[in-house]
Amino acid sequence: MAQEVPAEAPEAEAEEHFDGGISMQKVFISDLHLGDGFFNETEAFEEDLVQFLDFLTSSGKEIELNIVGDALELLESRYVKELGLISFDEVLERIHPEMIDEIFNIHPSFVSL
Repeated sequence: MAQEVPAEAPEAEAEEHFDGGISMQKVFISDLHLGDGFFNETEAFEEDLVQFLDFLTSSGKEIELNIVGDALELLESRYVKELGLISFDEVLERIHPEMIDEIFNIHPSFVSL
């Protein structure tokens, strides 16, 4: 049975499953595109996302959160722009794990959830 989510919440689908009387809510979100702040990100989006996740956890039900695509924005980053015009394969070879650490440092409220 699908659960309603607030109108201002990111696009999500929710399913409710019952297993021996214990209620679990599965939530699927996608297209967060959290990046290094170089391309079209706002603090308001992160605040809305945190508010949405707080709403989910306030139900008292066990929540299974599934991020199904594009959680991080690597290609629209300052680092990739500075690489210049190179092939996609070259970009993939040059992306460093430190980029993910940088994104997590920029979005601490999302990572701490």
